[in-house]
Amino acid sequence: MKRTIEQWRGCEPEAMATRQSDAARTFAFADAKADILELHRDNERLRELLADLKAWDVEQYMTIPHALRERIQRELMPNSGVNPRREAVSR
Repeated sequence: MKRTIEQWRGCEPEAMATRQSDAARTFAFADAKADILELHRDNERLRELLADLKAWDVEQYMTIPHALRERIQRELMPNSGVNPRREAVSR
């Protein structure tokens, strides 16, 4: 990560956009892009790990408490708009 979480929490977007030099804004955007790309890679890696765990042994997966299985499913498909609870009820 280019900046620590404390640095990101302490930044003020309005000040960064209006009271910094062009060079400082460029560096801030470059840092943000690098951090976002790193977080995206981490998310993909963790989703793949969860999917592999789920596929590894479906019988064992089904012994995981239902609430935890729902959380895993939501993390595997975060942008799908699917609500696993609603899907289960409608079946």
